[in-house]
Amino acid sequence: MHLRLTICCILCGFCQPVNSAVLINRTFSVNTTIPDGGEFVDVQHVDAPSLYTAQIQVGLVFSAATEPGFNGDLYVTLSNADGGFGVLLNRVGKNTPFGLGYSDSSMNITLDDSAANGDIHVYRQQYVGDSIPLTVTLGGTWQPDGRYVNPNDVLTTDARTQTLNSFLGKGVGGNWTLFVADMSTGGANHLESWSLSITAVPELEHSATIISLLLLGFAVYRRYH
Repeated sequence: MHLRLTICCILCGFCQPVNSAVLINRTFSVNTTIPDGGEFVDVQHVDAPSLYTAQIQVGLVFSAATEPGFNGDLYVTLSNADGGFGVLLNRVGKNTPFGLGYSDSSMNITLDDSAANGDIHVYRQQYVGDSIPLTVTLGGTWQPDGRYVNPNDVLTTDARTQTLNSFLGKGVGGNWTLFVADMSTGGANHLESWSLSITAVPELEHSATIISLLLLGFAVYRRYH
């Protein structure tokens, strides 16, 4: 009886909300033209020891270095020091084996797994339809592409396996790497900036759920043995 009471008290203590979330906002001004048909890598350090990702949004600002810029040329991934990896853009609009993606120029977007606008890969469908180019810079908040396939072969129907959920529970501190590739020559894109908005929790809170479940399992075992 005393053992069960002690375990229940411990469980209650761990299940109490810690309310110690930290909001980390970082904007990285890059101001770099992506080589036409080439690649660019930007590595940024975030000093956040013992903090873990609970929520994350990523911002991207591209303009046309030469007209047209072709959003559909871009393949963009994000990774961090703790093993998180997400495909932010994978040739948006490409939906046939030999397609080139959307021909629109420039974007100023936020990527969030829960964005109401839906999948960034088919953003035109929210406006004028797949076949009609936008006449303005793409804005708003969208779900990341997530299609972890060769950008030369990507299709709208491919599974979205690498979204921002990959970063949940991962450490925030360390290097974050943005990789950008221009997958087709003719029209260059300029990366103005990218940003991170992370709701992070400390190590104790990150571990509390796991510890609580272990203790609960032990309590159940003692109950019936």
